[in-house]
Amino acid sequence: MNLHKNHLSKQPTWIWLALIILVAIGLRFYRLENNARFIWDEGRDMLAIRRLIVNRDLTLFGPYNEIDGKKDFFGVFHYYLMAPALWASHFDPIGPTIFTAGLGVVSVLLLYFLLTQWTSPPKALLVTWLYAISPLVVKYVQWVWNPNTTPFFGLLYFLALTKLVKSSSRSLVWSGLAGLCLGLLFQLHYFTAPLVVVFLLTFFVSRRQKSTQTVRLNWPHLSLFFALAVLPNLSFVLFDLTHEFFYTKIVKEMLLATDGNSYLTLTGWRLVWYPVQYSLDIIKKLLQVNTVWAGIILAFLLYQIKQSFDNFRRTRLVSLDLWISLSWMAFILMTDVFTSLTNDYHSAFLWFGLLFLLVEKLPLRKMTLLGMGLLSVLMIMGHQLNRPSDWSQNLPKIRAISRVIALDIKEHQVKPAKFNLAAFTDADTRGIRYRYFLAKEYLEPSGIDQYAQDKLIYIITPHTETETKRNPAWEIETVITVPWQYLGAVEDINVYRAEL
Repeated sequence: MNLHKNHLSKQPTWIWLALIILVAIGLRFYRLENNARFIWDEGRDMLAIRRLIVNRDLTLFGPYNEIDGKKDFFGVFHYYLMAPALWASHFDPIGPTIFTAGLGVVSVLLLYFLLTQWTSPPKALLVTWLYAISPLVVKYVQWVWNPNTTPFFGLLYFLALTKLVKSSSRSLVWSGLAGLCLGLLFQLHYFTAPLVVVFLLTFFVSRRQKSTQTVRLNWPHLSLFFALAVLPNLSFVLFDLTHEFFYTKIVKEMLLATDGNSYLTLTGWRLVWYPVQYSLDIIKKLLQVNTVWAGIILAFLLYQIKQSFDNFRRTRLVSLDLWISLSWMAFILMTDVFTSLTNDYHSAFLWFGLLFLLVEKLPLRKMTLLGMGLLSVLMIMGHQLNRPSDWSQNLPKIRAISRVIALDIKEHQVKPAKFNLAAFTDADTRGIRYRYFLAKEYLEPSGIDQYAQDKLIYIITPHTETETKRNPAWEIETVITVPWQYLGAVEDINVYRAEL
């Protein structure tokens, strides 16, 4: 029995799409504030965005990390993208969090519009449904982080390319939009760089043959694409030129390991095994299946990738499955090289593509509906909607703890920069996320390198005073010998005041 005729077509497509969007909204916004991560990265970013708004500090410097000696940097676009939402929420991080989740919902809608250009409405609905309910997809739009908006701009990129190859005219608008999206994606995370091969393939294919599928692209299309791709990333160049080639030195360290850290790894065994390991991990998280099923699905996806390349060699026509296959293979090659820097979220902009490759060639019959129904149950169960929030990342708790300190500061009329704080709820002992909420109230602590000079320190800890004093952390070294004043607790987190 044909699924198209007997199931999805019984109701207008817009009804099914509306239901999918409602589910997507529910999964992304349910207990959003409790599920939103707010750790060191987010605290650092919110501080930078607040300075951008309050002090009109139009910075060119984006998120930057240095972990275990390895340095990682990203573009400043993330800060400007989130600034309006932070301002609208009176500098509460929940504003950008809602905005990010909202972009996640819009991404579901964009995906459907993209897929209807390449496949039947029932298959477009099925892929969109799986994308809407995937725990991995939902997880990475529930807090404010630069990689978490890459799916939205990635879908815009593919939609622009689709309009370009299917347009009846040689509109430069779509080349420009594709280039701009790629530039913004690179700003958000450099692991999106493999997407450039998709446009290059499309351009040169259109140049070398006449096709009924696409118009013949010309050199202005290529020039505009790269001009708008480079434009957002001039911030890297300008910052580099004005700050002693900061980024250039990091890239040099990455390529040549001049700092003693190996960023690049390329061996025969790793070249074969790491892509398999990474792909299996993504499939397991994306679809909530075990290793055996992930292996079967990976084999099927590899077959689909091979088929897309074979079809291209035969027809010389570009297609969405070819674009996805080429992008995934280019991305996997990048993970082979940068294994020390690769995480699941780095491929977030391509997760929709894996779902499309999985569904596109399946016969839409009752068995397919049954299989997808069972898969949907597994995926929805994987959300654990009412799970306890991580005690060290819970946004309301962090806000409440910061309020305890703020009230004490105001009560004792402590001046800004005349106190410091230390936190022992996780590895961020400088308490960057708490610093943000204090800065929001214009109660900024002194610097993270000034603990030795500070005579008043607030301590945030899940332990008792005695247990915390056994911690050899240098942040509290100067106040270990003095008694601490207990200010209160937020659930299981204690707040102390130590003054010399």
